[in-house]
Parts: sequence; structure tokens; C-alpha cells
Amino acid sequence: MYFLVKRMKIIDYALQSTTVANPDGTMPATVVNCSTLQGPGNIATGNFPNALDLGSNGRIQVQLNPTVITTNKFFVRVVFKVDSAVVVRQNLIESNCLPFSMFIDKGTGNSDFKVAVSVDPKAHGWSGTTSEFFTDLKLGQWYTADLVYDTDTVALFIDGVILSVHAYPSGLIEKFSGNQLYIGTWVNGSSYHFNGKIAAVQLFTDEIPVAIEQQLDERRSHPEWFITFKLESIKSTMNFGNPHGKWQYDGATMSYSQMYDAGLIMYNESVGVAFEMHGAIFQYYKNLANKSELGYLVSDEINTAKAGGRKNLFSKGGIYWGPETGAAHVSGQLYIDYELFNESALIGWPISPAVALNNGKEQVFQGGRMYFKNSTAKAFEVHGAILNKFLATGGINKWGYPVSNESDVKNNNQVIGKFSEFESCTIYWSSTTGAFEVHGDIRNKYKSVNGPIGQLGFPTSDEADIPGASGGARHNTFQNGSILWFGSSSNMFVCLPFTIFLGRVDTKESEGAFMGQNDLYMKATLQDNGNLIYNQRFPSSGDFDGKNIVDVNTHSSVIVPNSPNRIIKFTLDVWESDGGAPFGGDDDHLGIFSKTLSMANAWGLAENNGIFKTGPFGMVNSVTWSVQPKVDPNTLTPIQKWWGVKNRGTALISYDEYASAFRDVDSDPEDWDLTDWLEKAFYELVIDSLASSGNCFGMSLEAIYASKFRSLFSMPLDRFNKWETVEREFNIKHQYQVGAAGIWWFVGQVLSGNTHNPVDVFNETRKEFLRGCDPVVCIAQNYDFSGKPHCILPVGWDSSSKPWKISILDPNFPGELRTLFVDPDKNEFSYDGGNKYKGGAWEGGRFHYMPYSVTNERPRTPIWDAIALLLTGTIIFVGSDTETTNLVDDNGIDLNAYGSNSINLLKQNKSLYNQFVSIKGVAAKLNPASNIGKINIDLSSLSSRRGSIASEMFMRSVKDSQFDLVKNPNLGRLSDVMLSNLTLADVMSDKKLAQNLSALSGNSALYNSMRDRKLSYIVSDKKLMSKLDPTLSASLASLASSSNSKNFKHDLRGINNGNLFYAIKDKLNEFSVQSTIKSGEINSFESKNLGTNSSVVKMVSAENKTVKLEINNKLGVGKDNLKIVIDKIPASAGKDLNLNIKPGLAGLDLITAAERVQASVSIQAVISGKTYQQKFGVDIEGGIRIRPSTVLTNNELKIGKIDTLFGQMINSKMVKGN
Repeated sequence: MYFLVKRMKIIDYALQSTTVANPDGTMPATVVNCSTLQGPGNIATGNFPNALDLGSNGRIQVQLNPTVITTNKFFVRVVFKVDSAVVVRQNLIESNCLPFSMFIDKGTGNSDFKVAVSVDPKAHGWSGTTSEFFTDLKLGQWYTADLVYDTDTVALFIDGVILSVHAYPSGLIEKFSGNQLYIGTWVNGSSYHFNGKIAAVQLFTDEIPVAIEQQLDERRSHPEWFITFKLESIKSTMNFGNPHGKWQYDGATMSYSQMYDAGLIMYNESVGVAFEMHGAIFQYYKNLANKSELGYLVSDEINTAKAGGRKNLFSKGGIYWGPETGAAHVSGQLYIDYELFNESALIGWPISPAVALNNGKEQVFQGGRMYFKNSTAKAFEVHGAILNKFLATGGINKWGYPVSNESDVKNNNQVIGKFSEFESCTIYWSSTTGAFEVHGDIRNKYKSVNGPIGQLGFPTSDEADIPGASGGARHNTFQNGSILWFGSSSNMFVCLPFTIFLGRVDTKESEGAFMGQNDLYMKATLQDNGNLIYNQRFPSSGDFDGKNIVDVNTHSSVIVPNSPNRIIKFTLDVWESDGGAPFGGDDDHLGIFSKTLSMANAWGLAENNGIFKTGPFGMVNSVTWSVQPKVDPNTLTPIQKWWGVKNRGTALISYDEYASAFRDVDSDPEDWDLTDWLEKAFYELVIDSLASSGNCFGMSLEAIYASKFRSLFSMPLDRFNKWETVEREFNIKHQYQVGAAGIWWFVGQVLSGNTHNPVDVFNETRKEFLRGCDPVVCIAQNYDFSGKPHCILPVGWDSSSKPWKISILDPNFPGELRTLFVDPDKNEFSYDGGNKYKGGAWEGGRFHYMPYSVTNERPRTPIWDAIALLLTGTIIFVGSDTETTNLVDDNGIDLNAYGSNSINLLKQNKSLYNQFVSIKGVAAKLNPASNIGKINIDLSSLSSRRGSIASEMFMRSVKDSQFDLVKNPNLGRLSDVMLSNLTLADVMSDKKLAQNLSALSGNSALYNSMRDRKLSYIVSDKKLMSKLDPTLSASLASLASSSNSKNFKHDLRGINNGNLFYAIKDKLNEFSVQSTIKSGEINSFESKNLGTNSSVVKMVSAENKTVKLEINNKLGVGKDNLKIVIDKIPASAGKDLNLNIKPGLAGLDLITAAERVQASVSIQAVISGKTYQQKFGVDIEGGIRIRPSTVLTNNELKIGKIDTLFGQMINSKMVKGN
């Protein structure tokens, strides 16, 4: 039998006769009605010549000493044989002191009976696992059954091999009041009698045999552990009933699933936790033919934004249920954008799945439809009267796809109308006019005169013939006039004055610690000579949930400034909701602001051109608002539609401006919040210096917003000639280039080869402009997008003669309309903007663009855009004190998307998916005027390869369809599922792979002992591998190390004596390594199988140092998360520091060659709304495994020594918090 130290022995019976006690005579038992017979003899778990036959009424009972019994860890073993049919439960062993039970019951299938083990954690009640579905047990055979409990997990072993585990979120077990152990019966001494033979019984507490504990520890990274953990977490509110067989791997979703009577639990290791599905959504999912369309679960069933609905979210889609609609799914880009605009709150629940249209998709919802055009960046919704008009006048076939969601037209004291833009028309709606379309030249002219907020008002007709006119003349009528077209854009006529624009309200956080951001509401009023003419609450009901900063973006009623006695008083009253009566009660009054506008100050225009940003008042940081005169833009030239101020840099974008730019950033971050930490890291690494060299992107984008009546600034823009007036809004819009939508658009363009074709960019930007998606054009001097990266705004295209010309507005040249040239014969662009730019398909500078459809709303940061899991991207951050010297794959092939290898791939018409794109930012200012002249670039003289971002940032998006694993659809894709992460049984289910492991086919005992182990753990089990046939051992090792095209090696060099910062984000997981670095010092990082339980990160440093490792795992797309910080990890010069960082709750392995140190380990988690936080002192020498899930049970951390990553754990122990 396994050697166990004496202090853990409670019962150690070899039942040689009816006199039963421990070998030393202690713990004598009472034996009743039992007889001695021949035992199993010498078996793997011991030598037992004799055994006791319990017959029909035999039993064994012993009194325990409860004071020596511990409940956090125990081991129970029974060696037994069953000879007669089992039709009801029969107890092997149970106690009324220590809450456990082991029994047999009726078998199913080919199994004559099953063994069950159960425990009684305080928070969950009796539950456990059985041998059913895992092995067949036969009558007349001796078996050794083990019940093992460790902190939060119970396991069942048969003949020393683990069969199954069951995990608990809170595993605390309390002793019962009794002191007896019952062998062969229930705790009343008679019920559930066992009618078989028993040869040995063991009960140990506080320790577990090493070989047993190693197997149990391995199962803590197994799908079954996470599935049962989830089952227990929902048991108090949902009864899923019985399991339907064993958990299964589903290649369609690349996940493990367990089906139950009333639901399903699914686990994908890249998330690291399991999620449940039940009810109508579960029934819909079961009948869904193409489950791969949705991917794997990333949420439990939760409420929809619209009251009364429910949803489950997946990696690539969601299933939504409403009482009127039933369940239907939304997937792909439709799903991402449906969630982005708060799903059912706007257009209700889906009525049916999406259907294919000409070059795209359409999906019908309760209150609207969504459309997605293939190969575009976003999907858009259309609803209400605008949708009816769109469909009635020809729909997609006539007007093309929408290029925006329905947007507000804001003027007066309320939203005065709506509009949706399509590729070939715009449809406007107001309550007094209804919906009408405007297209072609009339649309262009209408927009140029300020559209519906101009003097014309809303359209009152679709385009139609002009009665009595010849030559195909056309018209649209409007509330206050019409636009007439007589054959060409040069023969048109427009036939036929301030508003208060409330922009951004920025408040100080009034909530307490851990309470999140403010729940704002406010009231804006206007008084005209004491008479109230405007009174609006924002939002109209409730509050802006969890936002310190709110973009109200609304216009007041029109005010005609034509009397010297007219006094306008603007008042904004700001409150924070605590559930009290509106504008009173227990709600917090944050502050009130008022401003008088009169003729004396030109009704505000005399003060900073009518652009206001208040100072702080009360608990309000600032309010941005403006006076916007309604001018006649007929007289405006293109120059007047451009800024009157020259591009400048902003040395440091403030954190407040950062929070104003991104919707997911907390303006008042807290250290305990996982997402707040990430937001601060992104700010320091990417944002703070983004505009240091200029605000060209922000200026260009803000001009587009102004042209679409969505800006704080109104036409004419050339009147804004003071930088201080416009800088803040420019800084905010300048950050949109690195928002999730913008940055992934750029990565996709690079990896698909769409940034090296000037002719294509000329045609595509013109097409985007004509379809209402005004683009920002970006240029750079170097092929890697460095060298004065700059943005300009295109406003006209001319391909009537060569070279082709694009008329542009350049942030460096206020008051000028300039020209960029494209030579269609050479496929080359050139631009002289003080800084000189020139490039073609394969050399020189770069010329690319970003359409308005990507930047038309406040973005999220790319670091934590959880819903956008479709991108399956990897992001690398490198601190500003280091630089990249090498970034290659396993075979040493360059992964730089701007390198020669990538150019060769593009020349072969191959995509660059799997390559890393360096993000440099765009923010170039003008060189001295003496540099303006003939374009003649000496590429060797160009420097500043980084662009405007001080740190390095690399991004990669991998298409999972690029890399087939095998032709077995059960196994998924090699790009997302490595063989090392699959169990041996899953690998053997593929005939092609099974041929490599033919030696297992004739050895069922060997196969059964390994079948549910993952390959990564099998090949790391040195003892097992040494016993296997060398050919079989080599085949297993080869499969486990199958090349993953996403593996890479990254070499960094210190550029000064400073700090080393290296971070990787992959799907829902992020980690960072922080230390010091010397100038010229080389540090290497090797990453394999990221986002999986078999991930390996290897660091090699040229110097001895200590390292801080920070791991942030988001547990699905909700609020649950886990953060692990390990400080003072020793790393020896020239030797590997190996890390296995597992997703979710599974923990990590760490191997170092340095000398022993005591490191600090901090665990922070938010699970189901409960916060956990604890620090530990942990000795690190050689290898260590850390299991953070145990902190959830008793605030203690389970650790153990390992020799290799994925190796077997020895000398485990629980560490108490500091």
C-alpha cells in the first residue's frame, strides 16, 4: 500500500479475520455477522490473503475520535467485490462524523454496477460523482475504490486510476455531531446494506497518498472540474437533473460540453471557466444545425437590455429570447454591433436568424432590421419609418447597404428627427414630415447647406421630376424650400438664425469605494426674459448608469437674436441617483451651472467664439457647451469648412481626455478593479503621448463629425482660430485611431494586403465618400508606416487626367486646399506637405485610409473588448525603455508584417494572417518651411521608426479557417485547439491520428488508465513515459508538440537603463512581466499555445534579476475576473524562466533556475458579485504550481513543488494569507 505518515492514519484495516483493528491494535472495530473467506491476494494496492463476507446482514462499526479528524483533506479506500446483482443502493462506507459516503448502485449499459462517492460541503449540500460513463464494473471481480477530498474537490478512483472529479466554489466541510464510522451499512447500522466482500478499509485525514494527489491535481485543469464547479455554483437556483452521459468534446464549438436533463454546461479553456444554458435557449441551441456559427459560451443566461428577455452570449454570437419572439440567434458582425448598441433596447429581440442577401446579410428584429455587407467593418440597423421608406422605395437593390445606424437630428428643445445613411441615399424623418429619401447630386447639395438643421429643414418628398421642365430635371422639396437639379451638379439651385449645444458633462465620482461610477441625470433649462422655453431631463427617465462622463450632445430650441432686451439664461442642474426622488430626496446634488447670454456678449459668440468649457463647480469637473449660429452655408467654400488653426501637438493627453474618448474607461479608476488596471496600462503605454507630435487624425475626424452635425463645433470651421478652443476635442477624437474598431480595421487592412495599392486606395476612398462614409487618409514615409505618419481629409477626386488628383485638407495648412497625386500607371502616390511622401506597391511610403463607418461612435479600448472575441487577436505591449530586435515563429521565419517575408507573401497573393502588425500612430507636424519643394526622399536618412506611440505595440488577427488540423470535424482547428490540450480519448477518436498510437489498441488497461488525461500531462509524466514502448512514447511526444502557427519568439534590447515591461493579451487573458533592464541588454520571450492550459512562456535574461508577474483573467464577458500578482520571482542570467499561465481559475506553473527566495503572491477576484482579496508569502525554488481556486473556499492558497511544467505535483500544502 502507499506509504503514509503515521499522523494521517485514522483507519488502516486489512480484514484478515473477524477481529478488526489497525496493525498496531488501535481503533478496534465491532464486527457483526461477518465471515472470513479468501481475499484478492496480491494486487496493485496491497496484499490481502483474506477478506470478510458481509452476507445479508453483516456490518462493521468503529468509534472515531472527532478531535483528530480534519475536513479539508481526506482519503477513503475500500477494497471490495460484488458477486450478486445490484438493484438498489448498497453502502460501502459512511460516517456520522466526517460527512462522506461511498456506495454502489445499479449499473447502466455494460456495467453491472457503479460506484458513487459523495460529500457534504456546507454551501452546497450532498453531491459527488460516480463511475457511470467512465468505466464498466463487473460482478465477481475485486476492485479498489478511493474517495479523495481536497479543499474544494472530491474525486473517485478505481484501482488507483482517477475516473472523475466534482468541484465546489466553496468547499468548506463541517463535521457532523456523531463519532462513528459504518462499513457495509448506512449510519443507522442497517439501511443500504452491502451484500459483498471487503478486504481492506483505509481512512486518512490531512494528507493524501502522493500518487493519488498528483492525479487529482492534474484534474484541476480538466474540463470536468470546471463543468462541475459551474453546476454547483448554480444548484441553489437551478436543478439541471441528471447528466446525459459523459462530457464530450465538440469540434464545432471547440469546447467541452456536459448535457443534463434541463440544461447544458460548456467549457472552453481559453476562457478558463464554464457557463450554463437552460430553458428555451437551451432547447433552441439543441436544434441548431450549425453550432460552429456561435462558437463557445462566454456567459451564463442573463437578462437582455429590454426587460423580460434573456440571452446567452457565445464567442461568435448570441441566442436571445423574448416572450413574444421565442429564441433566435445573432452571429458574426451582426452580433458584435447588436451588442454594441445595447441590443434589444433599441430594436427589440430577433424574430429569426439572418438570411443571405446580395453580397451580405439581413436579420429581422421586433422593431427593425440589421444589415451587414460582406468585407466591411461593421453592421448597421434600420428601423421605424425610415425602414419602411427604405423597403418601399427599393431597399438594398436600389440604395445599397446602410453605412450608419439611425442617428438623431438634434436641434431645438428635443431631437427633431432621425436619419439613416445608405450607400446611395440618405433617408430623413421627422414627426411632422414623415420619412423621405434624398440621393445623388441633390443629397450632396443638401448636405452642403447643413441638411435638416439648415434653413431648408427636412425633406417633404422623395426625389421626383420637376413638372413642366425638360431634360430630366429633378427636385426634392423641404419644409422651408427645395433643391432643384437641371441635368448636372453645376446647374442646381437652393430655393428659398442660434441654438445651445450641450456636449459633455464631466463629474467627480461621488459613489463610495467599490461602488463604481456615477449614475447621472440632469436637467437643462433655457429662460427667455424669465419665461421658460426649454426644459429637458437627461436621460428622459432613469439615469446614465455607471458613467462619470456623459456625452449628451443635444441642441436647444432655435433662438432668434433680434432684440437688445432679450436675455437668455442657460441652466444645467446635475444630480447623481441613489434611488431617491428625482431632483431631491436622498439623491446627491452634484452642482448647478448657469450662464447669461445677451446682446452685450453677442449671445455668447464674443466669448471664445461661442465655445465654452466651464471650470469645476460642486462635484462637476466641467461642462462643454456652445452657441451655434445658423448661417447660410451656400456661401461657404471648402476652406471655410476647414479649421482656422494649424495642427499642433499635445505633450500629454490627460486621463480625463482618455476617459472621455473611450466608453469603457472609468474616469475615476480604482486599483482593486481589474479592468481599471488595464485601462491605466493602455493609457501609459499608448495614449498619453499619442498626440505629442500633432493632432492630425483628431482634426480630420472632428471635421467629419462637424459636417454630419454631430460636433461641438458648427460651420464655418475656419472661425475657430485659437488652439485652446479646439484642443480638447481634437485630443479626444485623435484617440479614436487606436480604439478597438479603428485599430482592428487597420490590422485587417495590413494583413489582407490592402495598404500597398495607391490606385485601390484612390478608388476606395472615393467610393466610401460617395456612400456617406467620409474617410480619413493616412500617409507615412516608410513602408513600415513610420516616418512622419500623418492624416489628411480628402474632399474631392479627379481621375479625368493623369496623374489622378485628390483634393485634400491638411491639418498643417489652414486656409489651403491641397493636392495628393496618384500615378495609375506606376501605382504610386506622392504628396508634398512640407514633409515629403512617396510610395508604391512594394517600396517607399504607405497610403491608406479609415472610413467613417469605423469611427462614427465613441470607441472601446482594444485591450478589453470582450464581446469582439471573433477577432481572436493577440496584442503585445513593449515598454518605452526597450526595442524589438527580432520577432519570429518556431522556425525562425520573420513575423513582421512590414518585413521582406511579408512582401513576398503579398506578391504571391497570399494573406498576412499570423503576422504581427506594429501600431505606430499618426500625428506628424509640419517640418520647417524650407523643406517644402520637390519630392526626393532618401529612405536611408529617415528615422523615428516608432511613430507617435512611445512604447511598442504589436497586433495580430488569425483566421481560424487558415489551418486545418485533420479532416475530422470533431477536432476543430489547429490554430485554436492544440492536440496537447485534448484528452487522449479525443485524439484517438480521429482515425488518422490513432494510427500513430496503434500500440494502445491492444492494451486496454494501459489505454483506460490514460484516456481522460490531456496529452500535455501524459508526456510530462516522466515515470509513465519511461514505462511505455519507445515508439509509443515518441509518437505521444510528437503529437503533443505539434507545431502551432501562432507560436513566436520575441527578442528585446534595452535602449537605456530603465524598466522592462512586456505584456501579452490573448482573448480574455493578459499577463505582464516587469523588471529592470540595462542599455544594450537582450531579453528574450518565447510564447507557445497562448490562451490554453498548455501555454508556455519562456523568458531568458542576460542579467540576474527579479521579476514581477501580473496575470489578469477575465472570466467570460461579464464582470467576473481573477488577478494574480507574483513579485520578486528570481531569474538567472542566461537561464530559462518558464511559465505555464492557464486561463481562468486553473492557476499557473513556474520554473526558475535561480536560488530560493520568498515571493509575494496576491490574489484578487470577483466571482458572482463577491470580492476576494488575499496576499501570501510563498517560497520559490525550482518549480512551483499555484492553484488560486482554493482561495475561494477558505482564503488559503494551494501550492506544490513540480520538476517540469505540467509535471506531477509533490509536497503540496496550503498557505495562509498574510
